[in-house]
Amino acid sequence: MTRRFVSVSGRTAVVTGSGRNIGRAIALALAEGGANVVVNGHSDRDAVDAVVAEIRRGGGEAMGVMADVSAHDEVAAACVFLCAETGAFVSGRAIHVNGRHYMF
Repeated sequence: MTRRFVSVSGRTAVVTGSGRNIGRAIALALAEGGANVVVNGHSDRDAVDAVVAEIRRGGGEAMGVMADVSAHDEVAAACVFLCAETGAFVSGRAIHVNGRHYMF
């Protein structure tokens, strides 16, 4: 049986809770696959910046966005910012991974 995976190359991936633990691992894996990664955290800017730096050192594209995904106003502001910066949500090619243990 052949497994087929969707290519993430060139797509923007927003990974919430990606400053550490499994969210970090997912962000790094997506970057390795060629995705432009938005690293998100809500309280530890240094951890977010470290993941962004690690992705960039590996030749990937990444940016950090601080937002608490349990706060609707912060999510809305982050989405407006990301649309302006990346156009990803407008293009319909965005990937979202919820690594933050919070569901709307």
